[in-house]
Amino acid sequence: MEGYINQVQEKEHYYFRPPVCPRQDYYYYGCDRGNHSAGKSNGEASKTRANSCKAYISFKVITDTGISGAIIQKMQHHTGHDENNSKEKNRIHPDLHSLVKIWLQLGWSTSEKLQLSNPSFYLRSVMMDRDLRVLNAMKSIFPNAKLLLCWFHVLQAVNRWLVKADGGHLTPEQRNVVIHAMASMKACLTEEEFLNVSAKKCSEIDTFLGAPHVTTYLKTNWFTYAEVWVNFGRTFYHCSSETNNKAESVLHTEHGLTIH
Repeated sequence: MEGYINQVQEKEHYYFRPPVCPRQDYYYYGCDRGNHSAGKSNGEASKTRANSCKAYISFKVITDTGISGAIIQKMQHHTGHDENNSKEKNRIHPDLHSLVKIWLQLGWSTSEKLQLSNPSFYLRSVMMDRDLRVLNAMKSIFPNAKLLLCWFHVLQAVNRWLVKADGGHLTPEQRNVVIHAMASMKACLTEEEFLNVSAKKCSEIDTFLGAPHVTTYLKTNWFTYAEVWVNFGRTFYHCSSETNNKAESVLHTEHGLTIH
């Protein structure tokens, strides 16, 4: 499957996201520009990578009388964007994919290649939004770098969840209570302080909302990563950066990263 996807990407210069596997025998690769736009860009390819592209390739694995194979279904007519348009937002140059592929074939990681090119290279920290795939990849590639979450994206993600059905469709007043509680937690300079403040704020939120669903969400999705967004994990020189918004606005990268 990966070989087939790679051939398509190399030939067409269109790229696909990691597979979604709703069933054990089914793999769905959606176009990497398939997300729906939620902002003011209206899905315009020159403003956002979220172009609602419907292109996909899927594999239905079959096994019969000891012979394994796959039924391939695909829709390769890409909509909402054109990789040949130089004005598209965050276009990925095909040479970059080729270069990364060569590194991997040679057994080099990205950090090893950077250090080989520049022995004095030392990555102090990386700031990103909360994409667990990227976060885990950065841990693997740059094990000595400090990983930080963009504070803007933390608040944006929490706020978006609060207005959804799972979050209870909270009113602006209710959301403000939660966001202010998050801000108080972020200000903590030690892990012990964070544990005390977060316990107090969670109790206040539960009392205010009359239900624990919000604090359960925070504990599950954010408290386990407190070190990368609370101030006690930022007690080193990182140019006082709290967000990666400037990087996202000027750099043509697949994901917004601020690297120090």
